[in-house]
Amino acid sequence: MGRELLKEESSIKSPEEGRQTLKYPSDWEEIP
Repeated sequence: MGRELLKEESSIKSPEEGRQTLKYPSDWEEIP
């Protein structure tokens, strides 16, 4: 649930931010 919110939030922020999430996918993947 938490990781899904982060994924959507980063996407809403901007497409460039979404690319950053790919840099550290385990960052929000570890979040429960």
